Amino acid sequence: MTSKHFIVATSEFLARGECHTGDSWIAVIDRERKVAVDEIHLRDTGSINDLRLIDEYDYAHGVDPYYE
Repeated sequence: MTSKHFIVATSEFLARGECHTGDSWIAVIDRERKVAVDEIHLRDTGSINDLRLIDEYDYAHGVDPYYE
């Protein structure tokens, strides 16, 4: 999460042995307006287990940017 957005990943519900297949999506949600402002469809990526920010402070994980 950034100071302005929540970034949320969702994946297809698949059996454990198939979680490396299927599609996933990343939604960007405006924290102030509480609406989705973007959605990115990632084909054949399998399940997403974690998201990390690399160019802004990551409020969800308490981690400084890797670079600015």
